Amino acid sequence: MIKNMLRPLVRMVRARAGRSALRQPQPFGRMAARDRFADIKTRLAIESPTIIDGGANNGSTTESLLQQYKSPVIHAFEPIPELVDMLKQKFSGCSNVTVHGAALGAEAKTVRFNVVNNLVSSSVLTPSALNKGIHGEKMDVRQVVEVQQVRLVDAMRDYREIDLLKLDLQGYEMEALKGCGRLLERTRIITTEIEFVALYDGQPLFGDIDVFLRAQGFRLLNLYELYTHPGGQLTAGDAVYLNSRYF
Repeated sequence: MIKNMLRPLVRMVRARAGRSALRQPQPFGRMAARDRFADIKTRLAIESPTIIDGGANNGSTTESLLQQYKSPVIHAFEPIPELVDMLKQKFSGCSNVTVHGAALGAEAKTVRFNVVNNLVSSSVLTPSALNKGIHGEKMDVRQVVEVQQVRLVDAMRDYREIDLLKLDLQGYEMEALKGCGRLLERTRIITTEIEFVALYDGQPLFGDIDVFLRAQGFRLLNLYELYTHPGGQLTAGDAVYLNSRYF
């Protein structure tokens, strides 16, 4: 009788344990949690890859890639003058890192760049009302600076191939991709920030980026670091695309 009385309790405990197990991050299956640069490394298992760090900001991605690869050649693009100076000083002892004080875009021209309180969220584009509603004064534009914008195909004219193109341009990624020109078909892997709602006025969303890259011969590998608003709205994340000409 005692066993019969305990059975419902045992079933309840097991059910809760099962649900808890499903919530634990794992590398595959439901609730999979993966590291995009680890996934990239498995497909880019070479000692000296040519890498573009578009939107280098404080240089954390460049630092990480220097640790991941034996002797990578990295070109870091950053438009904010104060960050450019910091990056040049930070990597002054690294002959394999070149810092470009410029924004990436579809045309070579001067652009007005919005520097917001949260520096990493700065963009050529203006933060949307939705973005300001989510992040408050962090999205306030504290300064507008004129910066040089370059096309990647021009800046990298001496390179035949790009192994990894990383873009974190706060809604401006499509413009940078358009500026790749013929170099895009000779780029092996792209990792780009994506948005599912407009965090910047006039920006393309994930669907637009996906259609563009698929038309250029790329396929989506996976989505990473997805950010969900407290209200449940999926807002942003990162994606990795593989060039079907190589993979």
